[in-house]
Amino acid sequence: MQHFTKKLWSSVSAIVLVTMLVAAVSSAATVTSANDYLTSLQASAAADHEVVFTTPSGVIEGETVTLTFASAFDTSSITEDDVDVLDEAIELTTAADCSGSEQASVVMAADMLTVTICVGDGGAIAAASEVTIRIGTNAASSGTGSNQITNPTSVGTYYVNVSGSFGDSGSIALPMLDAGSMTVTGRVTENSGGGGGGGGGGASGCGDSTAPTISSIVVSGVSADSATVGWKSSENASGSLDYGTTSSYEIGTDEDTSLVTSHSMELSSLSEGATYHFRVRSSDLCGNETISSDQTFDTLDETAPEISDVDVSLSCDTTATVSWSTDEDANSTVSYGRTSTYGSTKEDVAFETDHSLVLSGLTRDATYHFQITSDDESGNAAQTSDATFSADSDTAPSNVSGFSVTAGDGTSALSWTNPTTDVSGVRILACTGGYPDDESDTNCDVAYDGSGESYSHSGLSNGTTYYYGAFAYDTCGQFASGALGQGTPSAPEEEVLPIEEETPPVVTSPEETPAETGVEEGSAEEGVADASEEVPAGEESSEEVVAPVEIPEITVGDEERVPQGDMQFFVANRQIRLSTASSGAVGMLSSRPLRVELLTEHISKEVDRVQLVIGESAYLMALTSDESAYATDISSPGSSGTYATAVSIYYADGTTQSISTITDVEPDGYVFAVSDGQSRRVGGATISLSVNGAVTWDGSPYGQFNPIMTESIGQLGWYVPNTTYVLSAAADGYISAKTGTFSVTNNIANPVIQLEPTPAEVVPPTSISENPVTVISIVSDSIVHAVEALREVPGAEEATTVSIPVVAVITALATVVLATSFNLIPFLQYVFTSPFLFFWRRKRRAFGIVYNAVTKLPIDLATIRLYRMPDDWQGESNVVGRLIQSRVTDKGGRYFFLPDLGRYRLVASKNGFVFPSRYLSDEKDDGTFLDVYHAEPIEVTDKDAVIAANVPLDPSGEAKFHEPKAVVRVRRLRIAQQVVAVVGIVLSLIAAVIQPSVISVSMVGVQIAFYLLVRRLAAPQRPKSWGIVYDKATGRPLAHAIARVFEPKYNKLLETAVTDSKGRYTFLLGPNEYYTVYEKEGFETSVAHPIDYRTHAEPKEFSADVPLAPKEGGSSSQGSSEMTQPPTAPQPPPASV
Repeated sequence: MQHFTKKLWSSVSAIVLVTMLVAAVSSAATVTSANDYLTSLQASAAADHEVVFTTPSGVIEGETVTLTFASAFDTSSITEDDVDVLDEAIELTTAADCSGSEQASVVMAADMLTVTICVGDGGAIAAASEVTIRIGTNAASSGTGSNQITNPTSVGTYYVNVSGSFGDSGSIALPMLDAGSMTVTGRVTENSGGGGGGGGGGASGCGDSTAPTISSIVVSGVSADSATVGWKSSENASGSLDYGTTSSYEIGTDEDTSLVTSHSMELSSLSEGATYHFRVRSSDLCGNETISSDQTFDTLDETAPEISDVDVSLSCDTTATVSWSTDEDANSTVSYGRTSTYGSTKEDVAFETDHSLVLSGLTRDATYHFQITSDDESGNAAQTSDATFSADSDTAPSNVSGFSVTAGDGTSALSWTNPTTDVSGVRILACTGGYPDDESDTNCDVAYDGSGESYSHSGLSNGTTYYYGAFAYDTCGQFASGALGQGTPSAPEEEVLPIEEETPPVVTSPEETPAETGVEEGSAEEGVADASEEVPAGEESSEEVVAPVEIPEITVGDEERVPQGDMQFFVANRQIRLSTASSGAVGMLSSRPLRVELLTEHISKEVDRVQLVIGESAYLMALTSDESAYATDISSPGSSGTYATAVSIYYADGTTQSISTITDVEPDGYVFAVSDGQSRRVGGATISLSVNGAVTWDGSPYGQFNPIMTESIGQLGWYVPNTTYVLSAAADGYISAKTGTFSVTNNIANPVIQLEPTPAEVVPPTSISENPVTVISIVSDSIVHAVEALREVPGAEEATTVSIPVVAVITALATVVLATSFNLIPFLQYVFTSPFLFFWRRKRRAFGIVYNAVTKLPIDLATIRLYRMPDDWQGESNVVGRLIQSRVTDKGGRYFFLPDLGRYRLVASKNGFVFPSRYLSDEKDDGTFLDVYHAEPIEVTDKDAVIAANVPLDPSGEAKFHEPKAVVRVRRLRIAQQVVAVVGIVLSLIAAVIQPSVISVSMVGVQIAFYLLVRRLAAPQRPKSWGIVYDKATGRPLAHAIARVFEPKYNKLLETAVTDSKGRYTFLLGPNEYYTVYEKEGFETSVAHPIDYRTHAEPKEFSADVPLAPKEGGSSSQGSSEMTQPPTAPQPPPASV
């Protein structure tokens, strides 16, 4: 039996699959002559495997060779005894591990067979050697094979991958066949007479009714665009190969009429990485034919994935998340380290298109290099170039503000205000021996830990002073330095009623009333506040110095004192250090972030704690990471006024020192207006601060916005570098205003600006006592007199005689422009055929629609033609056919045909579009558009049938439709057409009035008709909203900036727009996904994505405001009008706007 099996294998190559190796994209070599010989290719059958390949690199001791089977194979029963390993037909001794003297260890786990060449046992395999691995009952050397691998249960192509630490790699394709893989159709003919006979090449009298048997179907030489299919027939027979991307074999048939038993056909011009279906047919001399079942194979994927949208997000100093996208399923690897040699790797073997890896254990404030690698399932690798990111230190949150302690009977009521950003919660410690040193002081109890802003601490002992520290913390577990407060609970005292005394009234004379400073009190209205009313963070509340919580005496010697200059105040993202005024006070704005530092340079003793007191609030100051200063981040007092401020140092030896100053919290500036004698604040005003009145000041480096919009109380204020500024203000209902140039010397800009209300338009009253008939008579007489006066002008009639032919010529030329540039001819065709369309509309069910394949918008004035084709036409592009009818679509893209019986095809055309659509070439339905047409044959078998297919057209990618200069030229041409149309009507009316005649009156009608044509063809629909492209540095709109919209699937350019003098643009987009690109000479390119309109049922305008940042070393001047050409191969968008 074994001899018979070997003979059958060698003679007919039964059930042998020969495939081409899939080369992995790596630095290693690719194995050659790789095959897997199975005893059965039938689905669900148990089979022996004999894997044979040639290794270019060889396998040295200690290296591994792995065979990875597709997960659909069942390898669970395979053990070491079921495997033999041969080197050039020399069998190696094997065992389950390398502990003995065997030359190789064999382990099967999770569908992966691992062969390890044991060290010191002489099993190394030389380069260029043929390696054979037998798995199953055919293993009879080192083991006695008794188990087999079970084939997948489903028909299809499966892979066995060769890899391992020896460095070579490859892949073998195995097509699983159905149990009944051959379908025989025999043709039996009657024997027409006796005699035996010879001859004959036809079926008549052939005498053979048995069809040939097909076996050994083999797909070999598979590449990205070609493959060879071979098979055997049991007798001499012809060969035919039907193939396609579906089981309909739509591509066609290759035939070989030679009568042979071995058949081979090469397929070429195939698509990369695609699955192809095929079947083979063989027919003997008598016409008996055998047809195989459907088979499949996959062409090689040799294209690496594309990596896009790379992003690095940092969190909590030591963790970074690297994310990116690929255009096909691929795995994920990030190599990273402090240098470009990396050293660390994070990977994810899952194949997906959205990738994200978390890098942890990073060093704070360090710069890291990284590189991304993604391999697709075919081993094609994509890799980014070296890039860097910085693990910047994440700052701790600011302290809580307004921390207060109100002691009661055995309780303390605590209240505070949390920081507005970067805060997760607040921990409050309660101590009885003094203030806590930090948030983890073990001598204190945790009274509260949560995200609230008040707490009642109960169960306290009356008469005991409790010292509290409130420490805000963020999600990374970083704590603020701490806000301090204290309280001593006590029992309530008995109430003693006071003796009431009558207080005489206080009379103030007018002379004693303080003078107003240019504004009067009044009631508040919506958007406008009384300019003199009490306003938070704006009005001066007191000129008295507020008593501090505690400022200890100075008990250190003069030589140990820290100088006054070591106490420093920072604002505006710590970019501005506040200076001390000549009065000795430090000026600042209210309710703004404030950082106070005390340098350690002159501290000569061990410090117990450092404490800041400002007004009634006290804060701990923490040592910075570099130990250069003690610091605390707080919010400046919320009310304007003068506050006693001191930094107190408590030394470990019990001595103390306080460095005192005065903080002067200035009120905010504001916008006001005087109306009806009352001064009111103006809310909703747009305020802009410019340097020297020329360039808008950029507040972003300082953590501030400019321009701003005022709130209802109209307040404004910035921390700025010391120089000269101009403030401008604008609001609805007011005349825009500017201040004069003012100088800033204390880093605070808080001017007051007044707006004047817009004067109401005075409309003269109309007398209603006049008789309407009289009024009409007066107007008519005035018109008649004006016309007569015009006719009496010398030369008027001569000028009119000349103007009529001039107007006619201008109208004719403008009509030519409409015909050549604005689809006049298709429009006229539509006008003359549309009455019949609407007449027939009652007799039909629906219209077909010609639409944009990407934006899903109907295409107006597209020409669609119906061709009658030969009855045997199957869709060949070289057959033209006979033109039957033409239609032009309306604004809804609609059309239809009522043809006779027969075979037809449709051809659609429109300037700037391409038919048939490649974008939807594989789609039968497109959302709400059913039965999408791609130039297939249309068979009409019913005399009442209507041809109304939905026809998509692809927007043309030719540069001439997207050049910015062409876009501007068309826009100007539209404007010129509208001007000519209006001027023509005016001139023709004047000519008809001055010299009435049939020609002049007719010209009026012609001009009106021409105007209506322009409105229909050349006048664009005015958008409901505009997007604006503006200079990020100055805020000014950018004229002649280029805006383009793409679809992301194929990065196809859909439309190009050039902004007008006001920086405006707009796009009308249908239900699909898009992204936009904005560019202008001298500015950085900006990309907005994703723009997902797939959920919108109707077209919608896209009009986002987009800032463009000037290039470094470039100029943001708008003087240049140079416009770049559209990109030929745009990349997927890296960032959103």
